Amino acid sequence: MYSGYVDVIETIKNFPQRVITIAEKVRQRYGFEVVTFDSKREIVEKIAPRLAEVYNRSLTHIAGDPPVTQEEVKDLADSLLLIADPKLLKFIMKDGELVGFMFAFPDVGEGIQRAKGRLFPFGIFQILLSLRRTKWLNFNGMGILPEYQGMGGTALMYAELYNTLADNPRFKHGDVVQISEYNVQSLNEMKKFGIDFYKTHHIYKRDI
Repeated sequence: MYSGYVDVIETIKNFPQRVITIAEKVRQRYGFEVVTFDSKREIVEKIAPRLAEVYNRSLTHIAGDPPVTQEEVKDLADSLLLIADPKLLKFIMKDGELVGFMFAFPDVGEGIQRAKGRLFPFGIFQILLSLRRTKWLNFNGMGILPEYQGMGGTALMYAELYNTLADNPRFKHGDVVQISEYNVQSLNEMKKFGIDFYKTHHIYKRDI
């Protein structure tokens, strides 16, 4: 898997206008809607029950990863929502049903390092301070159901990546995290947007 660096200012300046134009046409033609929620509780109640299915159908077939269970999604959601800004979590809907997602999170890595991996008694304050001060944004989760990718859904996701950067000028740097090496199309498209894939992640397994 690869992670790529995003220079926010350069990406906004050089982002292809045609992608935004295509995304708008796709919205109008096929009835896609990009939804955000005001609270984390709304996300848990309205999105989490369907998220496992959409995630599995969108991503696991590309990398060959095992599908996630509904229980794993709930545990992950409970953990991530501790540091999430609901407005940075975007959900692609069609006819009221979840068909895709794009997640961005403020990077709290510096706070975790200062906390030395411990939340209590004072580590949580380091993480919350990092949450407020960080200039880095992590994009960690982008997917849309396969049947909608050929309908322009991919352009819709990239347009929302642009909108997230443009609407949050506080962030100056970003990471697109852990894109599968098997997802050649996405890697090539992101490179065209100026994303520099500078990290390689390896996962090893051993039969016991």
